[in-house]
Amino acid sequence: MRPSTIANERWRWYSACEGMSLDLFFPDTERGASEAKQVCDTCCVRAICLIYALSNHINWGIWGGMTPRERKRHRRSIDQSSQLNDNRTGAHIHLASYG
Repeated sequence: MRPSTIANERWRWYSACEGMSLDLFFPDTERGASEAKQVCDTCCVRAICLIYALSNHINWGIWGGMTPRERKRHRRSIDQSSQLNDNRTGAHIHLASYG
C-alpha cells in the first residue's frame, strides 16, 4: 500500500463528510450504511473517494458510497472486465498477425 501524503489527500477537504462524525461511515452492519450513503450521494468527490478506497484496498467503512462488500463486488467486476479486454486485445493482435 502506498503511504498517504497530504498532497494526494487534498480531495478530502471538499468531501461532503468533512467534519462529520466518523462513526456514521463505519457502521456495525451493512444496514447501518444507508445514512452514510445518503451523504455520499451529495458529494462532489465521491468518485475520487471510491478510487482511493479501491486503490488502497480499504476493507472497512463507507467510501465513495459503497460498503466493503459492494467495493469487493465492484473490484471483481472491474477485474473481470479488464481480463476480457486483455483477452480481446490479445485475440486482435493474434489474428492481425495472420493477415
